Amino acid sequence: MDEFYCIFVFHGSKNIESDNTIKAFSRNLKDKLDSSFSICFLKEKSPTLQEALEQAFIKGFNRIKCFPLFVLPGSHVNKDIPAIIQEFKTRHRDCSVEQMPCLTENKSFVNFVTEAIGESHG
Repeated sequence: MDEFYCIFVFHGSKNIESDNTIKAFSRNLKDKLDSSFSICFLKEKSPTLQEALEQAFIKGFNRIKCFPLFVLPGSHVNKDIPAIIQEFKTRHRDCSVEQMPCLTENKSFVNFVTEAIGESHG
């Protein structure tokens, strides 16, 4: 299988409102995204990032992109997620896993913010 699989990583929360928001996000994404994907969490919820990586691998994907949906880089983005990915890659050496940048380090997010406030300068 040559296509890649996307994993969107949320922090996780026990708040039921968060669950509803994430479900809506997933439905909206499914309508717009051609790639296979899943949602996972670092804390409080399942599936975990470890579980999402394993499921993608079991489904036959050997190229995975992890998108940490965190606004700022911090210990989750800089330490926790890379450690989980490294542990997975140690067990599955034939699988490529790439961690994408957090939101504020992504040019597309900057474009989103400027467009949302109506000041896009291209």
